[in-house]
Amino acid sequence: MHTRPYRFYLVIALILLLGSGCNRNVAFENYTTIPEGGWHQNSPAIFQFEIMDTLNTYDLQFHIRHHIDYSYRNLWVFATIDYPDGQTTRDTIEFLIADNQGYWFGKGVGKIKENHILLSRHIRFDQPGAYTFSFQQAMREKDMILEHIQDIGLSVVRNNE
Repeated sequence: MHTRPYRFYLVIALILLLGSGCNRNVAFENYTTIPEGGWHQNSPAIFQFEIMDTLNTYDLQFHIRHHIDYSYRNLWVFATIDYPDGQTTRDTIEFLIADNQGYWFGKGVGKIKENHILLSRHIRFDQPGAYTFSFQQAMREKDMILEHIQDIGLSVVRNNE
């Protein structure tokens, strides 16, 4: 009888584990890296994706990766959505990333923290086609370059209904 080496079973177990961790419901996920010099108010993070399924609902998640030297406990952004029919909406959103005592929300190792913040739950995209979401930092100081924000991301997750 031939026995397989221990490493073979370990490799198979890892492949199965990694394969089961993939979320097939993610319709879109992408990150924009912020330049090392900081995030300027006039440099929005832009995400474009197509939605063809207008019957299902989706959850939208905003992602922030930042260094612990970030000076604020929040992040204000102007959020703009361009719809397939040419319509545009704009809103101002505050994301809290630390509590009043300065303890960071989110997870991370070392000096980098990552927050996954629910923007909208169970939304329906009424129009099939290309959507563009843009996020422009909107902190109050004029012409401010926001330091220690490393990446901004957006996920669109399909709900199974």
